[in-house]
Amino acid sequence: MLRSFRYVALIATVAMVLCACGSDSPSRQPTVPSAPSPAQPIASASAGIPSPGPSASTEIAQRTARWTRLELASDRPPAREGHTWTVDPSGAVAYLFAGRGDDGFLGDLWTFDMTADAWAQLAPVGPSPAARAGHVAAWVDGIGLVAFGGRTAAGMSSELWAYDPEANGWRLLAPGDVGPLARADACGVIGIDGRLWVSHGEDGGGAYLDDVWIFDAADSTWSDVDPGMPEPAARAGSACWWAGADGLMIYGGRSSTEAAHDDAWSLGSGSAVRWEAGPTFPVPGRSDVAVGVSSSAAYLFGGVGQGDALLGDLLGHDLSDGTTERFAPASEAPDPRAGASLVDDPGGERMLLFGGRVATGPVDDVWSVSPP
Repeated sequence: MLRSFRYVALIATVAMVLCACGSDSPSRQPTVPSAPSPAQPIASASAGIPSPGPSASTEIAQRTARWTRLELASDRPPAREGHTWTVDPSGAVAYLFAGRGDDGFLGDLWTFDMTADAWAQLAPVGPSPAARAGHVAAWVDGIGLVAFGGRTAAGMSSELWAYDPEANGWRLLAPGDVGPLARADACGVIGIDGRLWVSHGEDGGGAYLDDVWIFDAADSTWSDVDPGMPEPAARAGSACWWAGADGLMIYGGRSSTEAAHDDAWSLGSGSAVRWEAGPTFPVPGRSDVAVGVSSSAAYLFGGVGQGDALLGDLLGHDLSDGTTERFAPASEAPDPRAGASLVDDPGGERMLLFGGRVATGPVDDVWSVSPP
């Protein structure tokens, strides 16, 4: 079962990861399904996936969680989807970068003070990354906020940028002619080794990718990984996080053959890097999910399901035993959405949700939830 939100370490062996997904063509017009009744069982949607080990969940429990919409000052970021929201090592400040709004791509940078629940826009000096959406971002120790790839007005990007809060400036860590192919809606996560792992995504021609790359900040180099077979299908819009000894975990996503995958895979980081199927997530498949990671669990909200239906459920995946819970809202809750962001606020013992695309377009709301 999921542990309490109370924990000691602000930065645990599980790194907080963000994937800015759901920023594909704005012509997509999703539908909003009715919320499932808490009394109804959720059938497993994992046919065709190898049986998981005994620690994996094959049934889903359901409890309630109370959402609270934060009433914030008017000085706040514009509505958007496909952005990233990354918590710094102090666990008190989260950096919001870029995304797509009603008028196109955004390139702004904001901080959110999780103690005061207050936004502040930054004005970095010098060159900055092009406005974009569908990129990945993470915090690299000793460097700061790093952002890779994404869609821009000029097409897909393969550049890797870093923002240094002390210098209040961006710098190009790796140009686009080295490392991974240009892509959007990839997975990005900081491993236990402190390196940035990037996998999957969609290239500029609309093809789905299945490669894995690692960026080592110590020598500013990219290296590709060949895990061999079996492997997850090429896809984009997957949820991902670092799952301790299991390494990189990816779940769901969309591909050329499936609008909303329901499988999960882990990529170990030991001497033999191999993909392994499982554990099972016994909920309908989805892509473009918001993911927030605490020291004990990965929390997933919303996304896009079959038939382009927007989803509005909250899942909790225990990092120690592989069990999954669905939390029914105990009161008012966020509208179903995709391309939002979810971050862990360790000091406040809560998860914070920002933005995303609802049925009427991008939004700018902030919600707090503390699963039991």
